[in-house]
Amino acid sequence: MARRKLVVIGNCQAGTIASAINGSPRLAAKLQAIYHHPALQTNLLERGRQELAQADTVLIQDISDLQSYPLAFELGERAQLHFPCIR
Repeated sequence: MARRKLVVIGNCQAGTIASAINGSPRLAAKLQAIYHHPALQTNLLERGRQELAQADTVLIQDISDLQSYPLAFELGERAQLHFPCIR
């Protein structure tokens, strides 16, 4: 069975979630998590576009920095889950 692709967008907490998924043998067997910081660097835009195009689901952290995410218009209709910023 092919692993589902999950793009996680948010601050360092989102990066931790992606790392936790990839580091858990049970989750990693089913999911490949890819982390995108909202201020995605210019040299990573094309790769980011490809990762979004291949994503089954996008996990988005509710943070104000998301407004600066350069690929926001490319999120499209794929499944999106939102989670809060943890303080």
